[in-house]
Order: sequence, then structure tokens, then C-alpha cells
Amino acid sequence: MRNRDSTARPTDNDKGNSKAKGIDGKGRLRPTQNHGQQLLDGIGGCVHLQIGLGYKSADGPRIEKGREDVLFGFVVQVAFAAADEAETGVKVHIKSRLVTVEGPRGKLTKNLSHVAVNFSLPKKNVIQIEIHHGNRKNVATLRTVRTLINNLIIGVTKGYKYKMRYVYAHFPINVNVDKNSETGLFEVEIRNFIGEKIVRRVVMQAGVDVEISKAQKDELILTGNSLEAVSQSAADIQQICKVRNKDIRKFLDGLYVSEKGNIEEEA
Repeated sequence: MRNRDSTARPTDNDKGNSKAKGIDGKGRLRPTQNHGQQLLDGIGGCVHLQIGLGYKSADGPRIEKGREDVLFGFVVQVAFAAADEAETGVKVHIKSRLVTVEGPRGKLTKNLSHVAVNFSLPKKNVIQIEIHHGNRKNVATLRTVRTLINNLIIGVTKGYKYKMRYVYAHFPINVNVDKNSETGLFEVEIRNFIGEKIVRRVVMQAGVDVEISKAQKDELILTGNSLEAVSQSAADIQQICKVRNKDIRKFLDGLYVSEKGNIEEEA
């Protein structure tokens, strides 16, 4: 008959040694203040995760991005630097997580008060975004904030441009562009979509200019400084021309984004 007491059990001396090593009674690491450092020492020193995320351009802002990650998300820092202000004319102002970016093309503002991050200025032309004791989702917001600020910098220096093409098989799509004198916003009027008599109208976001291309047939060009406004305006145009109650594999009519880029292209 098998002896039930044959299984090795930890003695008092073993328990004392386990506590000294930071291990609980079940053989698991006990979370301590130096938990992350113990693991780092155990694998041979500090760990630095270098992730290549460079956005570099000849004339625009030089974005130098890196990431220094301490295990278990105790502290995560992301820093990026713009080019010299004398060259690009970009000014970034942050107060109460309200980011304001001024450049040659204008001024953009982004409210980030809902994101629990800290901004600091360790040196000239460098904005440091930091979060403490964040979990996986919280740490992911760091790159989101960094990308949003990067989009603002590109918007006030180069701008954004979207091109849309008309796609139709039988009924030609007619598009007219007009600017509302009261609101100052551009309006796109779409007629004869798959032969329908209904007139579709889309109001562009603030700061978005629309024109019909003169170089390319059946093409619409959207430009603006805000990437969110330009892309949302293009999405509104595409969604209003959605085919309903028909096989979308056969009926491909609509207005679709064909090209994305900047207003001031690099030489």
C-alpha cells in the first residue's frame, strides 16, 4: 500500500530559506518591490528593448523614437524629437494634456486629458511621455499618444492629401463640389449613383478642402492639415455610396480612396 506521507514536504528550514529567496510555500515567486530587478539579475543584467520606429524626412521634422521598457510595466518611457525649430518652425505647447502644435501650415490642437500619461521636457526638442505602474492596455496608450502628436507635427508642416476615384460600370457618377457660404464648409453632391434619382450630400469636416482633379478623370482630391478630419471626410463620402440590397461582389460602384499622401511631397 502506498504511503501517503512519502511526498516530500517543505520543512521549517526550507520555508525560512524560501522566504529569504522571495518564494512562497507553493514554489512561486513572491511579488516584492525588487521583483523585476531580481529577474533582471537572474538573466544577466538590465534588459533594453530597442524598437525601430523612425520617421525621417529630408525637409520635414526629424522624429527619433525609442523605447526603454522595464519588466512588468513599472516604468515605460517613450521619447521623440522634432527637428530644430529654426528649420521647421514647429512649436509644441502642452498644458493640462492639451497639446497645441503650430507650424508653417497652421495650428492644430488635440485634447489628451482622458489619457493617464505624464509629459516632460528632458532636453530641447524632446517630449517625453511616461506612465507608471501601467498594465498592458495602459502601456499601449503611450504609442498612441506619440503617434497622435507626430501626426499633428506632420500636419502643420506637410499636410495630408487623399485621392478618391469614381467606380461605375454603367451609370456614370456625377459629383459636384460647393462651399457653403454660411458655414464655410465644403459640400460634396453625388448624383446618378447606380442610376438612383436620390441626391447624396456630404459635408466635409472643418479644415478640409475638396476639389475635382483636372489632371485625372473621375477623381476627387481632399486636402487638409488634420489627418483625422481628412480621413473621416473621405470615409463619409465612401460610406454614403454604399450599395444596399444587391450583391456587392457584382455591384462595385462607389467612390473609393485610391491614394494617400502629403500635400508637400518630398523632392
